[in-house]
Amino acid sequence: MAADIDVNSFQNWEEVFAYPIPVVRKIDQQLHNELDTNKERLRTLVGQVTSYRDLLGTAERIMEMDTQMRAVESVLVDTGRKCNVQAIHKLERNYDGWIEGVNAKERQEFAQLSQLAILQASPRILSRLLREDSSTLLAAKVLVIARLAHKALSVSPDTLPLADILRDQLARLRRKLLRRIDQLFANLDVPASSLIGAMCAFSLATSSSAKDVLRHFHGARLEAIKTVFETDTSVRDENVVVLGLKLYTRTLQDTPSLSPARLSAALSRLKTHPLLSDPQIQSLADLNLPLHGKWLGSDLRNFTPWVRHDDLTTSEAAGQLKAWAKEAITAILSGLGSKLDRVNDFPALVSIRTQILEQWFSGRSQASRSSIPTLDALPDLRKAINARLTALADQRASELELVSDAIASTLAQWKPGVSDQVASLWDDDLMTMDISDGATTFKATIQDRMVGRNSTLQSVLDQWQSWSTSIASATAAVKSMRAIHWDEDSDSDSEDSSSDSDQSTTPKHDTKSDILTKTDPFLLTTALTTSLTTTFNLFSKSLSSLPADPITPSKILFLLRLHTHLTHLLSTSPLPGLPSTLSAPSQLYTALASTPILTTPLETYEAALRVQIKEKRVRARALWEGKPELPVLPSVGLYRFLGELVEAMGSFGGDIWGGRAVGALRERVRERLGGVLQEGEEGEESSNGEGDEEREEWKVQVLFDGLLLERVFGDGMDLGRLKGVVGEKEGEGLEKSVWEYWGRTRLLFGLLA
Repeated sequence: MAADIDVNSFQNWEEVFAYPIPVVRKIDQQLHNELDTNKERLRTLVGQVTSYRDLLGTAERIMEMDTQMRAVESVLVDTGRKCNVQAIHKLERNYDGWIEGVNAKERQEFAQLSQLAILQASPRILSRLLREDSSTLLAAKVLVIARLAHKALSVSPDTLPLADILRDQLARLRRKLLRRIDQLFANLDVPASSLIGAMCAFSLATSSSAKDVLRHFHGARLEAIKTVFETDTSVRDENVVVLGLKLYTRTLQDTPSLSPARLSAALSRLKTHPLLSDPQIQSLADLNLPLHGKWLGSDLRNFTPWVRHDDLTTSEAAGQLKAWAKEAITAILSGLGSKLDRVNDFPALVSIRTQILEQWFSGRSQASRSSIPTLDALPDLRKAINARLTALADQRASELELVSDAIASTLAQWKPGVSDQVASLWDDDLMTMDISDGATTFKATIQDRMVGRNSTLQSVLDQWQSWSTSIASATAAVKSMRAIHWDEDSDSDSEDSSSDSDQSTTPKHDTKSDILTKTDPFLLTTALTTSLTTTFNLFSKSLSSLPADPITPSKILFLLRLHTHLTHLLSTSPLPGLPSTLSAPSQLYTALASTPILTTPLETYEAALRVQIKEKRVRARALWEGKPELPVLPSVGLYRFLGELVEAMGSFGGDIWGGRAVGALRERVRERLGGVLQEGEEGEESSNGEGDEEREEWKVQVLFDGLLLERVFGDGMDLGRLKGVVGEKEGEGLEKSVWEYWGRTRLLFGLLA
């Protein structure tokens, strides 16, 4: 059935489906066969496959060109129809009407949004600029633009609450900006170009003229000087004092160089172009001026700052500087004393004096070159500095009382066996001591033990050494004042000469250099010497009154050694107004000679001598020599007494037994033994008759002992009546024997010798 159907007779595809499905499938197969047959015929007619495809592409391009040409012809026809004068004018009128009628409200909304965007971005920009220490002038320009944006928004009938919040933020940032400007004015490290920028920023932020800007600059510098002297800072006080004077001298230098020429020129440049056209403002991405600038009003877009830049003349600037200089000097002098009171180092104070005077002379020199008269505050500066130096000298001298307190405290807290403990030279620890580096430690230890310098004594000596070092430092600092060379100030010289001409009867004063290098050091040296003399006299009196009951031998030794070491320090490191020696009070030596350790041998020999006198008998008679025979050796009791006495003296230490100590001991022995020998003379009067020879021999032995005692302990034994028992020649022989014996044995009794 399908073979009988002519597929070419169908008008549409729906007719095919009128037949059953098997027929439709046959029809579909038939159509595909015909299609393949037609393709083969077409290939045969056209040629190769590739040529056929190119031909199809060419045909398509031709059709596209035809379509485009038709569109161009249509546009050209329409353009030619509309390009006439009447049509153009009509379009223009229609466009203007549309802009005015349709976009008027939108433009107003866009302008308000742009102003709000600029106002909202300004606090963020200002905060960043102030945080990064950027240009204060740029910050001031942003502040002015923000104020203009807020002003434009405030006149709008529907003011946004956000604008008032941003206004408050801008007010706080404005105060912060002004504080930053004041900090720049007070900073000595800021260059002149930055100072000019800060002045212009202040003028923009406060709408100030050049005269007002200079007045505020001076006020900021004056406030900085007052703050330096009034505020407690972490900076060292000596640096702060010099900083205050540097602010003064720097202002004298900055004012003539900045005003009025440079300041007026900088302010006038602010009026040359609108703020929004400033390259720095254009570079702020947060403002987004390419977007918002076209919607801003002309009053904001074309705003140009107007500040008075020509109201300050050179004479007015000089007048302001002169008035400011008077106030600044008053502030410096009022705060100088309180700051100097905090400086307790004498060399540092002298260094501050030098720096202050250098800054002062520098400022006067600068003012003189700038034809700016200044106050001659040098006498007041010297008075303040010298007063502090004198007070510090008195304070240093009075610190000698600390040594007295240390001595009194040591005696009050004395611990026997601890405070007086002195290591022996024969201790085993010396054998293991390090002897490297020249055996410095070993030799120092030996020396300390030889002179009895233990930790108790050393602590007091360290206190003295600390005081002595501070006085020596003060003396050297005063001496260094004489070596400083000061250039004569021509301006001050002219003032002095004019003053002298007015008062011809007044004698001519010394030059500034003489006053600073001669007069001031002399006054300070005199004050220091007077204070040292007074303090040392009080120290000597307090030291003399220290020995009080109960006084122990160990305390006596401590005080005697202390006097010895202080005398050595005074002689090796002399101080002005102080003697080279410090004599110990005589009661110390008397107490030393009366200690039980020394009196025990004396009492033992005194008793033995009384027994010898009572027995009237000579022991060791066989040891006499010569013709006539005379004693050449002392009695056993005397020899034992001398040995025990020297041993007792040695127990105190060999460093104690100087001339005064040995003298006090000799006097003590003479007092005790002289009376016993006189008892022997009285016994001679009661002797008679029998036993004269034995009696005479006994007296000769006592005479020998007495002569030896006089040789060792000095004259004062009163041996006149005993010497009568021998003739003149025999007496000379006895004296010669005593001298020879003492010459042979004196080294055995070295401390007495």
